Amino acid sequence: MKMQKTDKKLFRCKKTTITLLLILTAAALMFLTAEKTKAAEVTISFLYEDSFTGVDGDTSNWSTGDNTVNLGTNHWDLLSGTADVNGYINGDNHMLTHRGTRGLGVAGQENDEVDSHVRPEKIEITFDTPHQLRYLEVRSLFTNEGPNGEPEEGDMDLYLNETFVVNYHLVGVEDLHAPGSIGKVNVTVPNLCVDKIVYYVKQNQVYTPWSEFAVAKLILSVDNTPPNVYKEHPEHGYTPEEEEKTAVVPAPWQYWTTFVGGVTAIITWDPPQVNESVAIIREYATSQYEIPLDNLTWEDPMIQELDWILIDDEPVTIPPGGNVTFDISTTEDDTAVLIKYTVAWASTPYETQAHFINEALLETGSPQVIIGQLSNFDVHNFLNTSMDNFELELYGVETSDVVDWYYSHWVPMPQLIPMRWGDTWYGGWGNSPQIKPLTDGVEVKWKEFNHPAQPCEWVHFGLRLKPTVQPWGVKAYWTKIISPPYLRSCAPITLWAEDPMEDCLSGVEGIYYGFYYNDVWHPTDQQDEYCGNHNITTYKYGRWWYTYTNPIHFHEECIHKLHYWTRDNAGNQGPVYKQVYYVDDTPPTVTKTHPPDYQALNDTTGWIKVCSKITLEAVDEGTPPCIAGVEGIYWGFWFEDVWHPMDPTDTYDGNIVTIQKHGRWWYIYDEVKKIHWLEPGKHILEYWTKDNVCNQGLIHKQIYWANNCQPEVWVDKNYHSGTSGWWITHFNTIQDALNWLQPYGVAHINPGVYTENVSVDDVPWCDNTGVTIEGSTGCPPLPIGNSAVIDGTITIKVDDVTINNLVFQPNTDGAVIVEGNIGVTLNCNIFLQGCNVDSIGVNAYQGSEVEAEFNWWDAPNGPNGGLMDNGDTADGYGVQVIGNVHVEPWIGVHAEATASSHFVETGETIVFNGEGSWAANF
Repeated sequence: MKMQKTDKKLFRCKKTTITLLLILTAAALMFLTAEKTKAAEVTISFLYEDSFTGVDGDTSNWSTGDNTVNLGTNHWDLLSGTADVNGYINGDNHMLTHRGTRGLGVAGQENDEVDSHVRPEKIEITFDTPHQLRYLEVRSLFTNEGPNGEPEEGDMDLYLNETFVVNYHLVGVEDLHAPGSIGKVNVTVPNLCVDKIVYYVKQNQVYTPWSEFAVAKLILSVDNTPPNVYKEHPEHGYTPEEEEKTAVVPAPWQYWTTFVGGVTAIITWDPPQVNESVAIIREYATSQYEIPLDNLTWEDPMIQELDWILIDDEPVTIPPGGNVTFDISTTEDDTAVLIKYTVAWASTPYETQAHFINEALLETGSPQVIIGQLSNFDVHNFLNTSMDNFELELYGVETSDVVDWYYSHWVPMPQLIPMRWGDTWYGGWGNSPQIKPLTDGVEVKWKEFNHPAQPCEWVHFGLRLKPTVQPWGVKAYWTKIISPPYLRSCAPITLWAEDPMEDCLSGVEGIYYGFYYNDVWHPTDQQDEYCGNHNITTYKYGRWWYTYTNPIHFHEECIHKLHYWTRDNAGNQGPVYKQVYYVDDTPPTVTKTHPPDYQALNDTTGWIKVCSKITLEAVDEGTPPCIAGVEGIYWGFWFEDVWHPMDPTDTYDGNIVTIQKHGRWWYIYDEVKKIHWLEPGKHILEYWTKDNVCNQGLIHKQIYWANNCQPEVWVDKNYHSGTSGWWITHFNTIQDALNWLQPYGVAHINPGVYTENVSVDDVPWCDNTGVTIEGSTGCPPLPIGNSAVIDGTITIKVDDVTINNLVFQPNTDGAVIVEGNIGVTLNCNIFLQGCNVDSIGVNAYQGSEVEAEFNWWDAPNGPNGGLMDNGDTADGYGVQVIGNVHVEPWIGVHAEATASSHFVETGETIVFNGEGSWAANF
């Protein structure tokens, strides 16, 4: 596909001046500055030095020094009521004690600590939802405590969902007698998921009599990550949108490396199959605080207040496959390093097509350790048409490397804001991107149906990648959706959600969805049970939502705009995803066209020549624009009680077997090959069509009697479908037989009365030129009375036709009509006049040439008309003959004389006896 590269040849935008730019921009960007929740690390500390972090309620009576205070309760809430701590002795609740420099204990043998000197004591901390445990600290656990200098020991058990996870055995390391010693023991936990921690000293151990300790501190990560929600469409009944890549956008990508004393910004330009250079102009800055992804825009106040240093006075060219680098020094106070650059094609270096601003997040106190990288960019629509799709291909990247994206909030707020370079879409244009793997990387795609970028407008995008990611190539496109996603009515849309496996799972609370149809939101209220979904329990964003329990179905035709999101049991909620569906509930219709040689017997049966092509055509119907289009027409046929295709290998003259449906295989209709029969006989065609979302039309049936032109055919009134050769060589009408008789072939007509008008022609299937039509008995001395009788007219329209041995009933239109043809021969036929003197035996039109010898014209003296051998016109009393018909000799009466001698006497009577004559009975 040819793609347009620059705006130079396409569309040039007018430059406008925006007054009070900074004020307008700051005001317009106010709604964008809310930070998204970061990975939540929480601390619970029972130490005065940490100000009792994570401890709820009034702690004014707690110890603030080395003294011990009885708290007067066995229970205390933590983390805003989502956790609590409890004291126990012998399994029963018991009072908690507190020492400001050491932590919590149980009021027992050692009031400021947990022990099992007399009775087993323990402290339990429980959480409403699972937390990732990262660090634990206890105090008052010393070494050199036992009678021989042994250490104190204790235990800590971790649980999840009432199931034991792991035990940590604690051993004192600080000497009891060392100055300033507090018996501190640190435990680093490998991010275990827990909801209960139990502290205790085991009974009946060697160390039990001298061991005790206080619960001091713990650090956890809470589940602050929303579940991932996934959507699946049916294998049949859904067609994804089609798009075309309209134009390449110059997008040189930047990543980071480190050196002693700073970081290096590397900008690479290596998009596959693009051979033009780009030009960039760079600036950089350092920051002592992190700039959130949503604020990483050129005109954001947090960006504006940084001290930006220009790197390039003039555009720097990067050729394909090249890169440019720049070293930036950092200090221990730096939390972030930023670089921003404009991008243009090298051929037009001052016509900016994109702005990039990137940030490397640094580990506190370690400025050479990168812990995250953020990239935000503005893209210019330099085309002369609106664009609803932007696509970024990152090579050398995996889908898991994309950690976050610009404005991944619950509900996007796309807003067009005037900027000095042009109006720019901020606030979640396209909502959350679709991220899917490619062969060598990932595709990140933003789609926006409701707010397409108009010519000269800009759109802001952004990604957060893992810190180690270094893409080796990037390609960006403006792409346009040319065919929307179609969905069959009531086809199931399946949703499911999972909490990310790397987090401490709180579990999915639910998936929620709703949709717009005809601009009305469903559910409209708690009674809107669309498609049987009555589980309407959640009210959010000013509307009701269905709780997902079963696959979603849309049973009404045309545009549905689905919205869906999920939430876990910790209240972490994902963004609202959107998907537009064009619901098609109407199957296509299919029409059939026959060739000219087809002759219909009735609505479902007809005759056709072998290899004559039958045309099928399907048109999808429904409500525009929700017409998915015809997927295909499918057909098969019965022949001699066998279905074809029998299996996928039964290709029948090269047709392709593509689908198994209704318990059998089917051919896909080929518009070039069409449908035709290779062999004569009865074929029962079945055909149907479906559209691209599996709306299927009815199965239609048609019976075809197919045949080739035969050299010899037989006709008998008593032939039927059970007769061998039926409708191939054997027929029960003369006309059907002639339709399949090849030139100069012979039609044998068995005795019987055939009431039909017959055309001897070169249509519809076979050319009858030169054919012979003959009855079963012939000229004298053979009898002809039991031959085939024609009660109708035989019309001859081709040359060289011969008719023998037939009997023609009286016919005032003409028993035989010749329409100007030559070489016609009529021999040994009987033309009856009956009582109608207007009966016509042969009517030869002008130009005809007919030889009619040895025929009985129903009078001994011959026909009334026709040419004699001497050129005279016959004037007998028989049937009329009209035109150029040679009628002599004809059949008359043959009589034997009864005279006894050839010498006859004068006056002798001679008797002629014609009883033995062929025509005596006529």
